[in-house]
Amino acid sequence: MEYFVMEPKKNIPYWINSQEHPEQSINELLPSNCGQRAKDFDDDGDLIFQKVVHGSIAPKDTYPWQASIRVRRHSRSNHWCGAVIISPLHVLTAAHCLEGYNKGTYFVCAGDYNTDINEGTEVEANIEDYYVHEDFRKAQSKDLRLG
Repeated sequence: MEYFVMEPKKNIPYWINSQEHPEQSINELLPSNCGQRAKDFDDDGDLIFQKVVHGSIAPKDTYPWQASIRVRRHSRSNHWCGAVIISPLHVLTAAHCLEGYNKGTYFVCAGDYNTDINEGTEVEANIEDYYVHEDFRKAQSKDLRLG
């Protein structure tokens, strides 16, 4: 089994093979600040870098658990939906985000700040399977999918 972890000092994502490192549990591999924002707002509440999240600019490495659901198209891929890394093997996204294309067309990308250039921090993973809330079609409030 492989675990997705962030390099503690640089917030760089990478994969660890648990069979190569059986002595380490996932909790030992995760940084102590896992799940906490890496950078804060300045004193005026302003953000100073070039990334938009809900209308606000997010500094690079501020949300290391943020991932991108992408769609493969010919020789390139496009961002399709946002996702949140919730475990080494799982991301959470909206259920409607994995509709419209064949299952093998989607994949997850983490560690990508500027989608226009290769920064060397990107990690991609295929979506092997996903689970959708049983009431998804009945109510918009059940728009969850676990991959």
